[in-house]
Amino acid sequence: MSRMFVFSASDIGSRKTQQDDYYVCESSDNKNVIGIVADGMGGAVAGHVASQEVVSVVKQILNGRSAVEVDLLVSIVNKANARIKELGIK
Repeated sequence: MSRMFVFSASDIGSRKTQQDDYYVCESSDNKNVIGIVADGMGGAVAGHVASQEVVSVVKQILNGRSAVEVDLLVSIVNKANARIKELGIK
């Protein structure tokens, strides 16, 4: 049996006052792991909100799936992008 150990860490650094990246790494069945990393826009306004929304959209769509095809990943990226644009309009 193969094993994979996963961990994550984030560092705000010395120049920023707010962390814009957001990530999640989790398993719902101890067999399949989903890892999502979203980084803000280099200090752009609400970059932290955008990265959290991307992770939320991806998690919602991938919830419970054990395999993902490329077409679905493209669709997820497009949906996450649309959500970020929608938030930017408000």
